Amino acid sequence: MRRKRIAVAIYDGLLGYEYGIVAELFGLVRPGLEDIWYDYIPCRVERGAITTSHGLTMAPRFGMREFLEADTIVIPGWRSPSHMPRPALVRNLQTAYKNGARIVSICSGAFVLGHAGLLDGRQSTAHWLQTEELQRLFPKTTVMRDRLYVNDGRISTSAGSSAGLDLCLSVIRDDYGVDVANLVARRMVAPSHREGGQSQYIQPAVLAVEDDEMAPILDWMAKHAEDQVPLESIADRFAMSLRTFHRRFRNLTGLAPLNWLNEHRLNRARALLETTDLSIELVAQRSGLGSTANLRKHFERRLRTTPSAYRNAFQLSRSPKS
Repeated sequence: MRRKRIAVAIYDGLLGYEYGIVAELFGLVRPGLEDIWYDYIPCRVERGAITTSHGLTMAPRFGMREFLEADTIVIPGWRSPSHMPRPALVRNLQTAYKNGARIVSICSGAFVLGHAGLLDGRQSTAHWLQTEELQRLFPKTTVMRDRLYVNDGRISTSAGSSAGLDLCLSVIRDDYGVDVANLVARRMVAPSHREGGQSQYIQPAVLAVEDDEMAPILDWMAKHAEDQVPLESIADRFAMSLRTFHRRFRNLTGLAPLNWLNEHRLNRARALLETTDLSIELVAQRSGLGSTANLRKHFERRLRTTPSAYRNAFQLSRSPKS
């Protein structure tokens, strides 16, 4: 697999935590991944001195010209929703996108994408404190107010701070597969996968015992994902009404039970395609997605590719050394 180029926007007032996530995930090469890892390119997007939000000075060697040859551009936050980006930054983002680049923003970086017109007609998100302003300033986007992150074609946005970690891990997962993303997450002692549809702020259960009751349910559902057990039967098995089951599940995960199951099944299918030579039909069955047609539908909708193309791309990167 060829090395992919990641260009990162460096600006005065750079948000230190958001930039740290990007630098740690994309800029640090882990043992065993040296031959495939990203070319990491920090790019100045403004003239003058650059001081981070924590008072550190930076002097990036690259400029926005690198955007035009990047596979991915990351905007790690922005100074404030009301601060207009320079016209040169807007133009370079627009040109890079037309050239085929993927554009990723963390937290308030979504406002830069909005000013560039890249959110028009798309779903997006930002920190929950800023989603109302994002929708007001850019009415042509559909702001998903409680998402951790949103992937909409080649435009990806995330909620605040830690949600940027989840989005960046999803980028690695899409570029290099589940095994590589899990390796990176393990070395960071971070969760290997939190789907973007999870709520930014999940309401706690009224009683702690409800979480204790739900944990074995999630474990059971994951183990029996390929069995196609109806939700009504799962609720009955754990002595709940279907309505109570839905409510507690959403409170805990931020997702409806079927959505959670399908994401689990899709990730299982991705792992099987990467690490086995099972036929596409068997992958569909063993992942719980049932039929090859259903497997293809989920791959097209979520990953914009086919199971066969995914296998061809990612079997090359399987079983990295940990």
